[in-house]
Amino acid sequence: IGQGVEWTPGEVDGVSVKNVNFLVKPPYGFHFEGYDVDVHRLKNITLENITIAGERLTKENAKAMGVVIKNADVEIK
Repeated sequence: IGQGVEWTPGEVDGVSVKNVNFLVKPPYGFHFEGYDVDVHRLKNITLENITIAGERLTKENAKAMGVVIKNADVEIK
C-alpha cells in the first residue's frame, strides 16, 4: 500500500453568482451538491439575477430550469 495523501472532502461556504445570462439551457442542468448532509454541505450559496435562455431563474421554476440542489444551502434571488 502506498503512502500517499489521504483524501478528504473540502468545504464550500459563501459563494455568490450575480447578473449572469446563460444564452441556452445546459443539457445537464446546474448541480449544487455537497458531499454529505452534515459536515461537507455547500453553505451560503447565492444565485442573484440569473437568466437562462431568456427566462429569469426563481425559486419556483428552479427545478424546471434544471437546477439540482442536494446537501446544499442555495438561495435564489
